[in-house]
Amino acid sequence: MLIDVSYQPLGFVYRVCGSGIARAHSKDYAGKSVSQLEPLEFSRLVWQQYLDVVNGREPRLHGVTFSSKARYEKYQRLTLPLSSDGLIATSCWRSRLKTENSGKQ
Repeated sequence: MLIDVSYQPLGFVYRVCGSGIARAHSKDYAGKSVSQLEPLEFSRLVWQQYLDVVNGREPRLHGVTFSSKARYEKYQRLTLPLSSDGLIATSCWRSRLKTENSGKQ
């Protein structure tokens, strides 16, 4: 997954979203803002994690737990800042590394 970073105003928009992610969320988020993720609490969590990567200017490994009526997932997400000038992140690359639990609860 590739996420574009904008600064005025600050925002994160999915440029490339894989088919597995689209299936997991029942939506293709390519071209959509992170603020459009559902539920709202998950959107806020992802926003904060991307902000952490951009501000820290280094890779981060985050633990993610997603729970809904239909499924429960717990996994790790690696997010890397990408920069054209070596200073300011212009995009982020992220990958889901390991699923610890998946399926209906």
